[in-house]
Amino acid sequence: VSTPRTINVSATPCENNFHDQAKMVHTRVVLTEEEQELFELLLGTITHFQLGTTMRAAGGWVRDKLLGKYSDDIDIALDNMLGKDFAEKVNEYLKLKGEETHSVGVIQTNPEQSKHLETARIRVRGLWIDLVNLRSETYAADSRIPEMTFGTPDQDAYRRDLTINSLFYNINAATVEDFTEKGLADLQVGTIRTPLAPHDTFLDDPLRVLRAVRFAARFGFELDPELVASAGSEEVRGALRDKISRERVGAEVEGMLKSADPLRAMTQLHRLHLFPVVFPSAKCAELPSGLDYGAPCVGSLKIMTETTAMLPPGFLSCEEYRILLLASLLLPLRKCTIPVKKKQVPLASHIVREALKMRTKDAEGVAALHAAADKLAALAGDLHLAAACSSSSMSSTSVDLTTTLPHAGNGEKGFPTEICIHLGLEIRHLKEIWRCALPLAAILQQVVAGNVGDQEIKQQQQQVEVMMEWVHFSGSSSSSSGTGRNEDHSGTAPLVSEELPEVERSTSAEADHTLASGVRANPYLPYSLRASDATAGPPSAVGKEMKPLLDGKAIMAELQMKGGGPVLGKVMGALLEWQLAHPG
Repeated sequence: VSTPRTINVSATPCENNFHDQAKMVHTRVVLTEEEQELFELLLGTITHFQLGTTMRAAGGWVRDKLLGKYSDDIDIALDNMLGKDFAEKVNEYLKLKGEETHSVGVIQTNPEQSKHLETARIRVRGLWIDLVNLRSETYAADSRIPEMTFGTPDQDAYRRDLTINSLFYNINAATVEDFTEKGLADLQVGTIRTPLAPHDTFLDDPLRVLRAVRFAARFGFELDPELVASAGSEEVRGALRDKISRERVGAEVEGMLKSADPLRAMTQLHRLHLFPVVFPSAKCAELPSGLDYGAPCVGSLKIMTETTAMLPPGFLSCEEYRILLLASLLLPLRKCTIPVKKKQVPLASHIVREALKMRTKDAEGVAALHAAADKLAALAGDLHLAAACSSSSMSSTSVDLTTTLPHAGNGEKGFPTEICIHLGLEIRHLKEIWRCALPLAAILQQVVAGNVGDQEIKQQQQQVEVMMEWVHFSGSSSSSSGTGRNEDHSGTAPLVSEELPEVERSTSAEADHTLASGVRANPYLPYSLRASDATAGPPSAVGKEMKPLLDGKAIMAELQMKGGGPVLGKVMGALLEWQLAHPG
């Protein structure tokens, strides 16, 4: 590798792996002072005890160092002994030198966490290292759990998921080793490829399909065409569905959402026909059998990605951004429900909790945001109308929503009291994720896919017609404001006019067409977002953090009530509404 390659990666609020500046692919590993001292100590251990061991730093650490990144994930592969035995020798050597030692931790095999071989972990001079032996592996036909044996460097390199993760740094020789003869080149040109034939690699361990998608999104790399063909096959989809635990699938989705380009990852899943496998719809009566709903979901995420780019810096925390992306992705399914224990539950929250095995808090948050989006979208229409009234005009085209934001209170310059109350109550209900609801409500007018559960969808006979019904706006489409007034926005410029990022061509031209459909500018967006400013009125200053003027005991004493119950609840509710209508 002679010429460094520049990689341009766009950052997201949650992206900790890459930043928006260009990155260079280096031809050699440059060690930090701490790494140099660590490796010298490990080499001293080998020399002192005459172990004859060759140590190789492996996988992600080597890849990241060649990309010029700092990495503290140091995995070392040993050619002639187990990790636990070598770790104990390291401690013996430290004691001889009079240095501090730490106990050796042993991480047992755990295939569900992608740990197929016992790993020893030890802390040396403030750095954690994982120690394993070089290995080869073979897979049974019906399992992703391999049979592990001692192996050569070649075998260890070829058993890894991707060529860019198969590189070694030979600590003894201080050189980079590329036994597949593809890793350095693929890192140079930005290609995601498997060391062995991708079809066999994916059938051995189908989780590697999702890892390939995640790394492509993280680094902005392209998937190898042969990998694409194998990943999208029915056989691999079936293996991913049947052999991989939902916890591992969910962990990969988490990584995609936190990558530099979550939209790219979800677009890949859709075009590889993996979206229904990763986000299964279970038995949902609102969805026609066999329908690939990935297109409208990815389209919804695209609109949100463009919308969040308009937000001011720091508007959302990393955690808020993650849950917002998840809620946006599943927004087209928000009207779908499935039966669970004799009651109907939202399909989107069921996917989050059961199909991805994410936290109950995440599932409840997605459901709450979907419900709030409808309510806030209606309020946005009322707010827009209030702004128009304050400007003595009912025409949306004559109102500058970025300058006519009214303040809380009644009268020409203020929010109508009813809006203050409803907005404040909704924000209090959402608690810490209330900011996520604002951009979600703003894109609701653009994502016609939100009406997935409507009856007319069931009457469509062809899958593409159903998908077009979800996401397609004709030039004469209109959106409804919170007051029930229909306004024609056909003349507004699209917020997103370009097609989704080119990844690999889908075999379905109709499905690809729907990805770029249904996008119209939302005239309420600037207003909705500015309504979140604490100085503008009730949303943050009153709705979320406001404390009741009187607590339950004070109210009972004032009204001479002997007990609480429903009456007290109504009084406290009325007090809260009064405070929301009269902030400050």
